[in-house]
Amino acid sequence: MLLPALLLAACTGPGTPSASPSSSTGTATASPSATPSATTASPTVAPPAPTEPAATVAPAPDATAPAPGATTVDVVVTFAGWSTLTSAIEVGGYAATVETGGTCELALTGPSGATATATAATNADATTTACELLSVPASSLRGGTWTGTLTYRSARSIGTATVSPIEVP
Repeated sequence: MLLPALLLAACTGPGTPSASPSSSTGTATASPSATPSATTASPTVAPPAPTEPAATVAPAPDATAPAPGATTVDVVVTFAGWSTLTSAIEVGGYAATVETGGTCELALTGPSGATATATAATNADATTTACELLSVPASSLRGGTWTGTLTYRSARSIGTATVSPIEVP
């Protein structure tokens, strides 16, 4: 039994663990050497994550697009201008259709690309669907020329008209 232990001791050098036979079980156990050795840890590289199909993001709905099957209707601007009485841009108009449940939206673009909007309910009469007053207060505007569109939209119809330029003092 002494010869294998000597051979094993001769095979181990400084800084490497040496094995010594265990007295009770007959199996070799490793014990660290008294001389510390410089070791370099190699980084562990994780396997690549499984590839999943890219998520498909639906584009934002186009606010001016009609509902599927919607009819395009004419929209008429009846008045548009700066009101000194209310200190606001005020616009009125109607859609050339008779229906309930629609809305009108005023979208304005002003100096340096500033934007402002207003939305109003509608009222159907005998021959048209009128927009309630659309008003954008001075607090939402800056001085200069503003242009825009008046859009009528319902479940069945859509239409847009251009608003003449409006000067805000």
